[in-house]
Order: sequence, then C-alpha cells, then structure tokens
Amino acid sequence: MNLFEIQPPECRKQLTFETSKITTKSKVFKRILNFDPTSLYEKINQSKKLNPFKRFCKIEFSILFPKIEGVCGCGCEQKLTGRRSRWASSDCQRFATSVYHIITGNATFLRKLRKIIIGGYFCEICFKDKVDLELDHLIPIKHGGGGSWLSNYQFKCKACHRIKTNNDFGFQPKK
Repeated sequence: MNLFEIQPPECRKQLTFETSKITTKSKVFKRILNFDPTSLYEKINQSKKLNPFKRFCKIEFSILFPKIEGVCGCGCEQKLTGRRSRWASSDCQRFATSVYHIITGNATFLRKLRKIIIGGYFCEICFKDKVDLELDHLIPIKHGGGGSWLSNYQFKCKACHRIKTNNDFGFQPKK
C-alpha cells in the first residue's frame, strides 16, 4: 500500500502560523510546531506499515526514529556522549515520543498540545468555551486521513463534530 497514493498531502503538511503566537516556552513543543514531517512520512511510506484508514494507527517507533550508531535518533544530528545510546538529550527523547503520539493519533496528547498552540479549550468552529471537545480529522479517516500530522486535526464540540461527520458520510438530519 503506497501511503502517498491514498492519503491526501494536506494530512502530512507542516503547520504554518505566526511564531509570535506560540505561548509555550518548551523547546520540545516549539520544535514540534516548526517541524516538517515530510521525511518521516517518506520512511512510513517505504515501510508500508501505516494504514491511513484506521483511527488509531500503529507504526513501529523504530521506523520513525531508527537507532543510528553514535548519533541522536531524533534527527538533530548531535553526537551521542557518555552512556547515551539513542538520544542526545531528554528533550530529543520527548520530541521523538511526541511525534510518535501525533502520528498514531493519541487524542490525550493532541489535546494537551492544542491547548499550548491555541491557548485554551474551545470549539474551533462555534468557539464555545469549556465544553467537551472531540478530535476531528479534517480529511476523514474514510478518505485516508488516519496517521496524519497536526495539520489534519481539529477540536470541535460534539454538535459541530456531528454536523461535519454527517456531512462527510452524507447522512441527512432527522426531521
């Protein structure tokens, strides 16, 4: 299965926004928000292990971040020192783990990251504040939107999510 033939490119594109609006001081989250996942999706495509038609995708961590002798596995290209065998620092390990959670669709992690990006919990459609939010794939899973990057995720209240899902599936509202 060729991921690039199934999954629309919008599911894998780098985020674009004003960096001045990032409220976090975390180096790891800033790195994630500025990260271009293209090289990771090329590795995933070559492995043929990710099914974009599943809500929770399973992919081996070693496919995303293979162990490289003497060099950090996160892609920062720092040399490993001392007893370190995979990551140059704990930030590198947190970055790799975070990327893994994004691609596999870990909603708890994505909710935490969203709060940092946007600065609160509100529906991205109707802007209701402090409601139960649901994770929505902009490109639906039925169209290959599973296993995607941050560009394909949006949080919506239950009502807005139901409307979009019904539209995606062609369901008519009850009268």
